[in-house]
Amino acid sequence: MTRRKSYLEFVRRIEVERQRCEACGRSASEAGQTHLHVHHLWPIARSGLTDALATAACNVLLLCNYCHGLQHLAREYPWNVVGVSRGVRL
Repeated sequence: MTRRKSYLEFVRRIEVERQRCEACGRSASEAGQTHLHVHHLWPIARSGLTDALATAACNVLLLCNYCHGLQHLAREYPWNVVGVSRGVRL
């Protein structure tokens, strides 16, 4: 299995397991979307798909488009605290 295929399977599993935005609590349909976005606390752009963090459940938040956009615009928002509050170990 290729790394990309393995990563896409990981993303699908996260979407099925969590089902709601971990910032605002809305489902994809409640947010007017077809799916939610996987946001990496430690960016995969820094480590790549070969790093174990790319597919570590503790490194991702499932976010609606609005909350995901806020994260990228406002770096001062404590998204790591959102993760910690739901049990993510950073």
